[in-house]
Amino acid sequence: MKYLTILLVLLLAVSLAASGCTSTTADPAPTPGTAASTTAKYSIGDVVQVDPSNPNYSEYAALLIVDVGEIYYTCEVVVRESPTSAWMIYPENRMTSRHTDLEFGFPHYMEQVDPGTIATWTATPTPTLTPKPTPTLKPDTATLGEKNAAAKALSYLRYSAFSREGLIDQLEFEGFSHTEAVYGADQSGADWYEQAAKKAEQYLKYSSFSRSGLIDQLEFEGFTRSQAEYGVKAVGY
Repeated sequence: MKYLTILLVLLLAVSLAASGCTSTTADPAPTPGTAASTTAKYSIGDVVQVDPSNPNYSEYAALLIVDVGEIYYTCEVVVRESPTSAWMIYPENRMTSRHTDLEFGFPHYMEQVDPGTIATWTATPTPTLTPKPTPTLKPDTATLGEKNAAAKALSYLRYSAFSREGLIDQLEFEGFSHTEAVYGADQSGADWYEQAAKKAEQYLKYSSFSRSGLIDQLEFEGFTRSQAEYGVKAVGY
């Protein structure tokens, strides 16, 4: 699937943290059915994203408002295969956010949907064009932190494109040690050249770039020069 970096990076992980979205286990959840505050900008069923000028913007991943309380929104991460495909809920990512925090971090309204009709995403991610064999992990040598970093790396790569360095940085942002983050990125099996091509495609969906400008942007994201040049060539430059 074509997923963005959130606001990730990321689309979602970084941007959600930056915008004040939190796990429902960390913040008091809003009471379902509570009348919404008159200051709430969004309604149940609104699909929202960061500003389209933000590098973390994506047409393939967003937030769905599923409940509006007096202080908090409850939202789900949703993804889709293409701009014309139906949204699907990305499992185990329900969160709450104060009205002001979410509206500031996600000011772009995309569309209105019926939350009751949205299916949960269960499809297997589209493999890369040049897949690599998945390394065999030895349970007796990998630490718990390394195993969790590897699982988190695969989770990010399901909805966004990353360079190796960018993925390591994101895992460290999540609290993993540098050693664990490196292990997680290297165990992901990602083709970093193909990741560069995906990231280039994502940038061109919301903005125009010169060839050199797109290469510079990919290098800024942590891709090597050769990976960046491969990425821009893959999208037609």
